[in-house]
Amino acid sequence: YYYVIRDSLIIIKDFVITRTKNVLYIRLFMWVCLLLFFVAFRIQAFILAIISCFIDLKNSIRTHQKKIVDLFYEKKV
Repeated sequence: YYYVIRDSLIIIKDFVITRTKNVLYIRLFMWVCLLLFFVAFRIQAFILAIISCFIDLKNSIRTHQKKIVDLFYEKKV
């Protein structure tokens, strides 16, 4: 669960930062996640995974990350 939650939080956090550029929204989001962590862990993990998958599919984040890694690897070799 750790990597799923960590990756989901990072994807959602970065998405909110790029859209709003407001730190208050990030702090509120993290406080809600912390509260849900103690109250409903499985529900939180499921919701975060679904939201991050939706954001990933919408913005094709993984494809861009793969291109960056491939370019970096080609420069090394």
